[in-house]
Formats: sequence, structure tokens, C-alpha cells
Amino acid sequence: MRAEIIPIWAATAGEPPTSPAGHTPLSADTYDGAVNELAELQKPVPTDAPHLYRLIANMASRIRTDEVTFYYQLIATMESTWRPLDSSTDLSDIRAAARQEVLSNPDPRIVGDHPGTSLAYNPDIDVKGDEVRIAVRTGQDPNSDDRSIWDMRVPAEITTDDLTQVVEEVREILAEINHPDAPTPDEPITIWLAYRIIATTDWIHSDDDVPTQEILDAVSQKLDDK
Repeated sequence: MRAEIIPIWAATAGEPPTSPAGHTPLSADTYDGAVNELAELQKPVPTDAPHLYRLIANMASRIRTDEVTFYYQLIATMESTWRPLDSSTDLSDIRAAARQEVLSNPDPRIVGDHPGTSLAYNPDIDVKGDEVRIAVRTGQDPNSDDRSIWDMRVPAEITTDDLTQVVEEVREILAEINHPDAPTPDEPITIWLAYRIIATTDWIHSDDDVPTQEILDAVSQKLDDK
């Protein structure tokens, strides 16, 4: 099972990022990294800078040094172990096991950091959970560390549980995209299923701290409601 929580940083002139004034999006996942990134964005823009960098630097240039305020969002992703499906699979059992795995292993890896530790904050937390299916060459395991494994997300528009139909529709897509790494029409493919939860907090001031348990409780409540 994969579980991690990462912060997404933004800089403003004091107002929350959702205010009409907007915010400067940052790619750093640590507070120090966000501070340094903003400082770089506020320097003169290199003449060969990409267009996107110029846009973000323009946003950053509008923030006065004495008004700089940092906010972050926490995004928690929890994904059960991938499980193969075949004609004998009891989908209700697979689905129940995947959800239970997410509930019973709440030990997310924390990526990045935020300095807030003194003020406990209870943010709104948006929790979305759903099944995810992928197609993989038969004999390969998407749970392994092998990065060379080919896989394709089964589009959400394919709603049937009939695996024969799912495979047929996946092969139709493969024929259209004609990707060089995709299985040939003669290669067997297997459909795998996992349950994925994504929980996102609202924007949090850098001085505030959100206990990890707050997010885990929100995830647990979501699964209980289902």
C-alpha cells in the first residue's frame, strides 16, 4: 500500500490564496524551499526563461517584501495494493479488502515540511475516494519496483465489470494510440484494481499546524459513509 502526505506551497501579499488577489504557486515541498523559490522568482527574469516561468515571476513581482505570506495545502494520497482481476474474482470481496487495507494502514509517509507547530488548525478537508483499474501485460506485477512495467489507466468511462468487455475496449484504445511500448494484439493483458483516496485540506497559514490524525479521521469518515 502507498500512503503519503505532501504540502503544496503558495505565496501571497497577506490574503489567503483563495482571495481575489490570487497567489503565486510554488513547486517546493518545504517551507525553506518555498522561501528560496519566491526569492528567485522576484529577481530579474532571464531573457531565455520559459513562458510559464515568466508568468509566475510576474505574479511574484507584485508581492512586496514586507507583505510576503506563505500558505500551504496538505494533499494525502492513499492507495491500496493492486489486485489482479479474472473471471473467478469476487469483486465485492476485492473491493472490501482494498477499502479495509486503506483503513487499517494509516501510516503515511510525510514529504516536505511546514514550520507551523504552535497553532493547531482544523481545516476543511475534501476527501475523494474511488476505484482505479489499470491494464498490465499478463505476468507483470504493478506492485513491484520495476519501473519498466507498462500499464494503462482504464478510463473511468469504461464502467462495466465484464472483464472481457473491459479488455476489448482497452485494446480498441491501444489500436488508436499505437504506442510503441504497448502490448501487441497477441499479448495477453490483465486488469488490476486498487482503491485510491485523495484528501486535500484548504489553504493553511504557514504558522498553523494540522495534525496528521485530522486527515486520517476525515478519510476514515469518508469510507464509513460509503
